[in-house]
Amino acid sequence: DWSVPTAADARPKFLIGGQYHHQGSGEKWPCLWALEPPPDDYEPRQKMVPKQHSPIWTMKVGVRVLAVKAYGDHVLLGFADGSVRQYAMPSFRSMPSLKHQI
Repeated sequence: DWSVPTAADARPKFLIGGQYHHQGSGEKWPCLWALEPPPDDYEPRQKMVPKQHSPIWTMKVGVRVLAVKAYGDHVLLGFADGSVRQYAMPSFRSMPSLKHQI
């Protein structure tokens, strides 16, 4: 399922603010990741959890994120300059790319 998490019961369990280093271009982008953990009955058989068991959504943001809070189907992001901005829940179902808009 490649749908965007929108309903309160389908919201991702983890929101992480950080920086993504694109290995091809060497660029670094401030990003937000939304992750859903694997189901309770998932039994790992390898080091990396396959995407179908732990979906991830990302979005680039213009400035490095310091604080994250989910609010309905939106996220509030806090930045180093003291500003707080509201965004829709991340919707890009992969790691950020050069084509991914900020």
